[in-house]
Amino acid sequence: MLSEVNVFNHHQRMKMSVRRSLCSAQLLRHQHLNIRSLSTCAVNRKQAPVEFHTSWSYACGPGSPPLLGLTIGQAVDRSESMYGDREAVVDIAQAKRRTFSEVKKDIDSLAAGFIELGLEPGDRLGIWGQNTLEWYTTQFAAAKAGLVLVNINPAYQASELKYCLNKVQVKALLCNETFKTQDYHSLIRSVIPELETSTPGGISSDQVPSLKHVIIITDSYKSGSHKYKDVQTGAGSESLKKVDLLSRIVKMDSPANIQFTSGTTGNPKGVTLSHHNIVNNAFQIGNRIGYGNKAHRICVSVPLYHCFGNVAGSMGGMLYGATNVYPAPSFNGLECAKAIESEKCTSIYGTPTMFVDILASARQIKPDVSRVETGIMAGAPCPKELCKNVVNELNMKDFVVCYGMTETSPVTFQGFCSDDMEKKTGTIGFPSNHVEVAVMDSDGKIVPVGQSGELCTRGYSTMLGYWEDKEKTEESITPDRWFHTGDIAVMDKNGYGQIVGRMKDMIIRGGENIYPREIEEFLHTHPHIQEAQVFGIADERLGEELVAWIKEIPGSNLNSQDIKQFCKGKLAHFKIPRYIELVESFPTTITGKIQKFVMKDIQEKKLAGK
Repeated sequence: MLSEVNVFNHHQRMKMSVRRSLCSAQLLRHQHLNIRSLSTCAVNRKQAPVEFHTSWSYACGPGSPPLLGLTIGQAVDRSESMYGDREAVVDIAQAKRRTFSEVKKDIDSLAAGFIELGLEPGDRLGIWGQNTLEWYTTQFAAAKAGLVLVNINPAYQASELKYCLNKVQVKALLCNETFKTQDYHSLIRSVIPELETSTPGGISSDQVPSLKHVIIITDSYKSGSHKYKDVQTGAGSESLKKVDLLSRIVKMDSPANIQFTSGTTGNPKGVTLSHHNIVNNAFQIGNRIGYGNKAHRICVSVPLYHCFGNVAGSMGGMLYGATNVYPAPSFNGLECAKAIESEKCTSIYGTPTMFVDILASARQIKPDVSRVETGIMAGAPCPKELCKNVVNELNMKDFVVCYGMTETSPVTFQGFCSDDMEKKTGTIGFPSNHVEVAVMDSDGKIVPVGQSGELCTRGYSTMLGYWEDKEKTEESITPDRWFHTGDIAVMDKNGYGQIVGRMKDMIIRGGENIYPREIEEFLHTHPHIQEAQVFGIADERLGEELVAWIKEIPGSNLNSQDIKQFCKGKLAHFKIPRYIELVESFPTTITGKIQKFVMKDIQEKKLAGK
């Protein structure tokens, strides 16, 4: 059997070697096409599922449409010529709207402003803020100027900000004036006291030696900082000419973006993505969901600082002429529900937790969802009942589930719009176009279909690496170029995947391996449970014990015994949670990802009587 597996692996490598050669030749042919003709790469219909059968847990996504040989800046130029007067972005909170022609002008002006400040290609530009027109503009302007955009979580405090600035040597920081109760200028001053007495562009700090410029989106002057408007309108003709020149000089394989991982253990790592990563992942996501069919309007509920927002949202919109609608600067379920009607949204993006809140608000105000067709749910495991609810209540009949990681730009699995409900709700979809996936055992060998193992991916979407962290990069990307996700997955004979757990989340209770995802899916079938999260805590006798935190549907009157009784006879006894807590909310990151390590800490302290 072992030799058979090795033959299979060798056969697949040979197939991929030929396929990569064909893709390279195809890409070279496309280099000779002008920008407008690249639009012919888009398929003007929703991508159909492919016929695929395998006995081993290896698959490769479709090889069409071809990858684009564009930088992010060239994609902006392409979109202006193709979509001109179509609306590109709507910032509801600021009552601002821009067409593709208008954003192209704004982007070029801001890029020239960055050059005027003395920023050079390869310099890192930090962006610290919420979903706004200015964030959208900065994303593309940085790319046009050849800068590497560094996404900083808007909820970060002073010590976290300082870590990010120093980790990647940020030279300029662009931020909002405030975020909720936070005053950004004050937070920056707490890290860099010299800001108070510095002139704009003249920062010199021992704490953050690389930082020279702070740019604030404000109408009033703040010490040591530039006003965003002044940077956008202050460039001379030479800087504007340089923007045009850089559009032809910046390479598609150059770094374009650094995004920090969540850092649940240790300090966050700086995932470095290229223009090629971002442009093509956005292009392939949009192709499969059918964005080439019509002018779509996307309700972007997810934050732009996260790859879901700035790849599938802003970059995808730029490539397909789809309008990005920002209901609020930070996530608000009610504002999303309102925007779906007022902006005639056809597509909705969100994490599972966000969709729970959007549904709750939609049930209250009952918005007109007749124009909604599709959308994407991603960022965390997607419960089956929730998937069914978004189809039935938000009219997202063509919605797809996506799976991926920041390190893979992000999407590596995506459903097809025409998939049946079982595939939509029970899998993470089929491998993304041009991406190889495999489920491997601990020795790196591909396992038979139906057998669990670590999910690995390979292809154009894999990050360049973790910024200045060769050791961590080599731990994740092996010499054979497989990226190891750390997720435990199962693949079926048709190539569809299912995540059954996280290698680090797996619970070993008395020698039994337990995957929280399985128990969560079961609990979601209870008619009065809105959301469930299962995790393990330390136990002297069994090693680990099961805990379930439950958020019940409003008006229910559940107790822990009711839930345990519901589990009896349907789950193996060792899978029934010993501890059950009824809660109103779960600790999450700003992107809506559940923080189980925080829940574990709270639960263990509670049981210890602390």
